[in-house]
Amino acid sequence: MGIFEIICGIALVLLAIVVIIVVCMQEGKGGMGVLDGSGGETNDRYSGNRARTTTEMLVRATKGAGTAMILLTLLLAVVGARM
Repeated sequence: MGIFEIICGIALVLLAIVVIIVVCMQEGKGGMGVLDGSGGETNDRYSGNRARTTTEMLVRATKGAGTAMILLTLLLAVVGARM
């Protein structure tokens, strides 16, 4: 195993940890609807733009880290197949 594979493996582990943390920080989108007692209402009108920007930032971070993981995995597979 070369240094490139080791660095890619460490990067994949770190990206996986980032994805786990970012996904855990996000709020649920669906909810339980009527069963949770809120009647499906959201709290967006009280939270203002700050909540929307934080939510959008977390979604972008999830998409970016996931895309980076997929690309790094493909790169590692291609390099590993050539050796």
